[in-house]
Amino acid sequence: MRLLELLGGASGYDVAKVFESIKQYRDVLVPEMVILYGRESKHADALKLLTHDLRDFDTAINYCLFGGLSIFQTRDVVTDRAEQSELFAVLLDEYLKLKNMNERIEQTSQLLEKFGRWLDVTHVLSVIPDDWSVNILGGFLITALRQLVREEAEAKVERALGRSKNLRVEAEYVRQCDEIGPVIELGN
Repeated sequence: MRLLELLGGASGYDVAKVFESIKQYRDVLVPEMVILYGRESKHADALKLLTHDLRDFDTAINYCLFGGLSIFQTRDVVTDRAEQSELFAVLLDEYLKLKNMNERIEQTSQLLEKFGRWLDVTHVLSVIPDDWSVNILGGFLITALRQLVREEAEAKVERALGRSKNLRVEAEYVRQCDEIGPVIELGN
């Protein structure tokens, strides 16, 4: 526990040296390896250890939310949305590699239902096996379709606002032209 606290804390240490010194114990010190992988931004390796070796799916989700830093502690800072999306895509791929089919379906469907907003719909549909039932993806598909409809509606509103702004500018131009009146230019 002390080693986990030390590695997960904010203390400055050489990650490469620590990684090299505990490399021979990597099968025993799996949580420590997860922290070190997170510090070195080797997120795929860390998520693989969390899902396959530790089978700690909640921590894997926290890893995605917090960017892999201090996953065994509470953090106030949440990583940016783009990084979260990348991490959730990696986690989805790892869930789809789980050996136990029931666990694979359960974890994948929970991930998609709760955190599907972070994932690209086309990526999800391309990696999900074709033989899976639509019921497994039901919550994700409903959320994704709602988001697509919402984005389309927002785009329509933005276009309408842009057209109204153009009309307002044109009306102002016509008003100013009327105030100035006609201008006659005399030749040389």
